[in-house]
Amino acid sequence: KLGEYAFKGCANLTSMYLNAAVISSGAFEKCANLAAFTIGKDVTVIAENAFTGAGIKSFTVEPGNNAFKTVNAGKYIVDKNDNSILVLVANVYGSSTFSDPYSSIKTVLRGAFAGNSDVRNIVLPGVTSVGNYAFANCTALKCIDIPNSVTTLGVCPFDSDTAIEKFAGKFASANGKYLLYNETLVNFAGGTTTSYTIPAEVKKIGEASFVENTTIESVTIHEAVTEIGSLAFQDCSSLKAIYCKATN
Repeated sequence: KLGEYAFKGCANLTSMYLNAAVISSGAFEKCANLAAFTIGKDVTVIAENAFTGAGIKSFTVEPGNNAFKTVNAGKYIVDKNDNSILVLVANVYGSSTFSDPYSSIKTVLRGAFAGNSDVRNIVLPGVTSVGNYAFANCTALKCIDIPNSVTTLGVCPFDSDTAIEKFAGKFASANGKYLLYNETLVNFAGGTTTSYTIPAEVKKIGEASFVENTTIESVTIHEAVTEIGSLAFQDCSSLKAIYCKATN
């Protein structure tokens, strides 16, 4: 087993072959020059966020590995059993669309696209579940269209500090400013909005839903809101005023 954050921030690490059964969370986080990675035949678990912020250009899976496979010339790793996408290679798609034309991917796991600063459009028509922080820090994404196949949204799947200007599709509000899931405002589309009133249909402000939004200056919270999640407004550096009418 390779422990959590075992090689985090190892800036001079450029390639790796690893055959540990478990690759734990954050194991290669921020290894900016780690360009090539080979997953050994005995690897059975790749934890969420294992490669967040790494500079990997392509993955290779050793023959005989029954848990994982690479797709699109090693650009991302998929679980063989449930077709969940574990991690996307950072900064390889340029202005192109990341798509799954065969609707084979069913789950986007936590942090799978995190830190990808090039991908601008996502088309995943067969996805049913989007994990926590799945698209965190995808700074080129401007519009997200949630397919009707999605039944589960994790915590803050899209950061509010990114370039996202509008949400569309399932769970999107009529004006595209937020995602509503189980009466919870899961994500806010920042754009250039400076003042915002939480809509009446929102009962909970989700965890990290406005995190690191640098444009919002004031927020009005209506009386029906019963819960404000942890980290909801963390590092909203321009926030000057919150008008909270909630009593519960």
